[in-house]
Amino acid sequence: MPRVLAAPAPRSRLVSFRLTDQEYEDLCSVCSLCGLRSLSDFARTAIFEYARSVSAMESTLHDRLGSLDRKLSQLDSTVDHIIEVLGNADSSQPLDNPKAGKP
Repeated sequence: MPRVLAAPAPRSRLVSFRLTDQEYEDLCSVCSLCGLRSLSDFARTAIFEYARSVSAMESTLHDRLGSLDRKLSQLDSTVDHIIEVLGNADSSQPLDNPKAGKP
């Protein structure tokens, strides 16, 4: 039995913007090359593809910022540990400083 496709939801909202004659001709050409039925289909497809790519970039940025935050926390813990170790060192024993001049 053939599968019946559901009808798309009716579109009742309108988005409008102005184009120059050249922009309109260029978009109509691209629309034909893409095999889309209308300029509206082309604009709708382009807008949603752009929105998805922005969302994907935002998600990637969020993941990278989370990773950076974890690394900074690890670095902060390491620095705290180094400070604690240095603070517990025998203060009467100076630390070797290879840059300091020897008498």
